[in-house]
Amino acid sequence: MTTTIRRALYERLCSLSEWHEFRKHFEVATGLSLRLMDQPFSSCTEGSFSNSSPLCKILSENERGRILCINFRNQLLRDTNGEFVARCCDAGLIEIAVPFIVSGLNVGYLVFGGFRTTESFTPQDEKRALEFLSSAGVHLPIRELRSALIQTPIIQVKFLDAYIHWIRLAVRDISARLTSHVVEPTSSLPAPVEKACQLIRSRALHQQIDLATVARHCGVCSGHLSRLFRHTTGLTFTEFIARFRAEHAMKLLLSTRKSVTEIAFESGFNSISQFHRVFRQIYGHSPSFTRRKDSRKMADPAMVTNGGGLAA
Repeated sequence: MTTTIRRALYERLCSLSEWHEFRKHFEVATGLSLRLMDQPFSSCTEGSFSNSSPLCKILSENERGRILCINFRNQLLRDTNGEFVARCCDAGLIEIAVPFIVSGLNVGYLVFGGFRTTESFTPQDEKRALEFLSSAGVHLPIRELRSALIQTPIIQVKFLDAYIHWIRLAVRDISARLTSHVVEPTSSLPAPVEKACQLIRSRALHQQIDLATVARHCGVCSGHLSRLFRHTTGLTFTEFIARFRAEHAMKLLLSTRKSVTEIAFESGFNSISQFHRVFRQIYGHSPSFTRRKDSRKMADPAMVTNGGGLAA
């Protein structure tokens, strides 16, 4: 069932305009190709070599070269284990994979690379690259190899840290969009899930609500509703309630002058500590920070005029 959920979320992610918009801006800003890939050993070859480095393009024109590159990238994806991974291939080029995690599930990977981090390329590096190309059945004259290396992007390490941080922020924001059914319900949800969502929206701010009660209300067993809920919304039943309460709290923080304590209990949380923990998990910062940030925008016309970028 987990595989089915992961695949459904991946397909939904591929169609999101927010993902395509972020990829466009990332590629314009960095000059690097950003690809969304599925799990290892899947059909992730389509488009894998578009806008790649000259050496990657040379390898893509050779069947054995393509296989070597795909095997390298699959190993790169397997090595992520929930964190980003950077690896240098046998041709001397660096690739980086950042896992795309939604509600605890690794639904795909954002991969960019085909660059070097130093401007010099030693004879030893040239020899290793030539040997690698030869093993792939690509016999490239040294002059052509050097020409390809000259055209290979060179990225400073300090910029890589910024790129990875940027991608992580985007993953968080796009993930929120993937699970936006909480504030933007859709009629395409299965009937039991839609009925459960309606019940949560009507009761979760004023009383505690549990899976068994909602399942009985929807006429299904708890296990079936739990699996169906996760599959269609990308969130567990508990995560859905927490996000609904947190998003209601966010609205109150931005539109009222009520205290954080008042907002916590009006949004259905049992305690201030629970409110802070859930809010930080979802938004990446505290409720108080949201209030301070909003106050600064109101006080500084320049901040209002300039608008915002990625969420802090």
